[in-house]
Amino acid sequence: MAEQLKKPNNHTQRPSRILVVDDDTMMRNLMYHLLKRYYLVDSVNNAKAAMEILQETEYDLLLLDVMMPGMNGLQLLSYLRAQPEYADLPVIIVTAMGGNDDIVRGLKLGANDYIIKPADTEVVLARVRTQITLKRALDENKQVMRELETVSELRTRLFRIAAHDLKNPLHNISLATNVLHSIAAEVDGVDSVLNNVQESVKTMDSILSAFLDVMAIQTGKLDFKMDELAMDVVVEQVTSQNRIAAYNKNIKLNVHDIHGIFVADFDRMVQIVGNLVSNAIKYSPFNSSIDIWTEEVNGFIRLCVRDQGPGVKEEERGKLFQEFSRTSNQPTGNEHSSGLGLWIIKQLVHHFGGAVGADFPPEGGSIFWVSVPVSEPQQIAQSAC
Repeated sequence: MAEQLKKPNNHTQRPSRILVVDDDTMMRNLMYHLLKRYYLVDSVNNAKAAMEILQETEYDLLLLDVMMPGMNGLQLLSYLRAQPEYADLPVIIVTAMGGNDDIVRGLKLGANDYIIKPADTEVVLARVRTQITLKRALDENKQVMRELETVSELRTRLFRIAAHDLKNPLHNISLATNVLHSIAAEVDGVDSVLNNVQESVKTMDSILSAFLDVMAIQTGKLDFKMDELAMDVVVEQVTSQNRIAAYNKNIKLNVHDIHGIFVADFDRMVQIVGNLVSNAIKYSPFNSSIDIWTEEVNGFIRLCVRDQGPGVKEEERGKLFQEFSRTSNQPTGNEHSSGLGLWIIKQLVHHFGGAVGADFPPEGGSIFWVSVPVSEPQQIAQSAC
């Protein structure tokens, strides 16, 4: 059995290192001579010495005697498992025949395996090899994860830089078309061309904004400025932003009783409600109406946006708030849809302790809603800090 064990290939990986902790000199020598052919082996005779050498040297396995004077093996094990840097260090406890209680306690404290003295050499080699193999696999997985995280972070940074760099020329194009509008107002056909350019710029800007939001969400780098907000102020801002789009399709925005005070980020909340309203305009037929109102439900302010569109097929409703999801419905005015808007606002509203959803009345149309907790006095005070 011992002859079948292979030494590590030093050209591809470092040799594994084992620390033997045992107050019995004969046991330390036995383990050293048994393992030295296959591994690098160090040994100490007490827990304090083990703690000192562990701070200086990285080990792949600890062979730990339970019964030692001073701090015993189980106490050392308990200490190590409480330290993050030793959480994944494999530990095999070594105990005398009949030490079942010690074995149970050791396993509960986080020991990976155990050996009973007098130790059978084949058992020792087999159990050591198993733990070394598992440790090496774990280390390799961690290294792969670190490399993937590095690549992912680099990719995200490059994408974010590219997106920001694209937004600047788009802004310049938009300003230029505004100037050209005033210069060429009397030239036939120019207004139509410039309008198309402006719509293309708006579409690109919307795509880039959504892309940047996705990057921020996936990397956990969303920034929020939390404040006490009034829902009617948010809705007023949103309807103002969407008035022209509604006018172009002769859609009437009916704003009913809007009330509620809550804590959130104003710009993000405008983005959330704005997405619901712009989607309603996008998928509503010409010459229709959209209703916007609020209601209080179990301590939450729910803002509802109802359209007179075709609704959503039952089999497609489950994917409404998924990333890049699209239904079979098409915008009625050939507007652009990225399939990201609803997914983004779902992630955003979760940061405010809220939720989003949709209902589909039997008489037709859709009701998309967002709910946020009604702010409590204590919550308002904390948000102001």
